[in-house]
Order: sequence, then C-alpha cells, then structure tokens
Amino acid sequence: MSELLAPILRREDQPFRDQIAELKRITELLPALKRQRVGRFVHLPVEYVLQTFTYEGRDRELLELFDRGRLAFYALFWRTGYFRNQHQLKGRSAGWAFRRMNRQFRLFRSIRKRGLDSDPERVEDLAWVFCAENVYFRMDGHHRIAVARYLGYREVPVMAVTPRDLLELAETPRDLIEYLEGLEEPSYLTRL
Repeated sequence: MSELLAPILRREDQPFRDQIAELKRITELLPALKRQRVGRFVHLPVEYVLQTFTYEGRDRELLELFDRGRLAFYALFWRTGYFRNQHQLKGRSAGWAFRRMNRQFRLFRSIRKRGLDSDPERVEDLAWVFCAENVYFRMDGHHRIAVARYLGYREVPVMAVTPRDLLELAETPRDLIEYLEGLEEPSYLTRL
C-alpha cells in the first residue's frame, strides 16, 4: 500500500519513512471523511495525482489488455504484472486477483462509455487526495485515475482534503494533530 501513498512533494525536514507512516494513518480517516463529506470538490491535473513510475510500472500493461476487449482480458489476465504482484508476491488467491482485475475491467468499460463521474454528491465514485503545501498524495481512487490517464483525460474530479479539514474532524487522533499542524494549507488549491 505504501507505493500508493508516495507523496509527489514532501517535507524536507522530515525523514521519508516517518512521513509515509503519518500518511498511512491519514488514510485510516477516509471512511469518516466520506461519511461526513469533508473535503473540497475540484478538478486536478492527472499528473498531480498519479505518478508516471506507478502508471508505467503497473497500470499501463493492464489497461492495454482491457483495451483489447473482454476475450483478450479473460485469456491473458494471468500473464500481467498486476496478477503476478497480487497472486504470487502478495500471496492472494488467483480467484481473488481475478475478481479484483475484473472489477477494474468493469470500471474501465464504464469510464470509456460514460466518462468520469463528476458528481460531488457521489463520494464513492471520486478519487480522494490529501493536499498540503509540500505534501500531496492520493488516498483513494488509484484505478479510476489510471483509467482516466490511459483514456487521455487531462484532469480528474477529486475530493481534496487539506490539513485544516482533518484538524476539524472529530475522529482525528491527537498524536496525528501535531503532524497536521506542521503542514501548510496548499496555496495551489486556493487558486483553483
């Protein structure tokens, strides 16, 4: 999971490993954020929320297979790096990996057919991104953003959550508050 949390920008005064630990803890607040609809609905450039090395290393191969159609997907899914990663490296069952990939395939077809859902009321259909001045990472919505990039979208609808949003959330643990208080609000978000 930590590869999904790697910040695009990071605080220079804090060791990277410590920062990842804090970011993982922030993702634990995601159910409360969704339930209370905390955050701001914005459109962000795809490159802000999906790093090239993640996309090229894992997503592109699978999306190219999806693009070839259902038969190609069913015949060749087991050869992808994604399947090997989930099944062999992470020890998940082949059935689990296939079901996960099939869900991504349905998402791919849906976005291709209907476009990206940009209704801020449907929080389950949006990517969630934590945004601070020098820290920026995706909490949820990786596959949706990868599909958008593959299909040529330049911007994606997201719920942007700032340190202030998390400080106002009652569920935020006290020891996480100190980390959040050390982060500045993102100036680029106020310009949008």
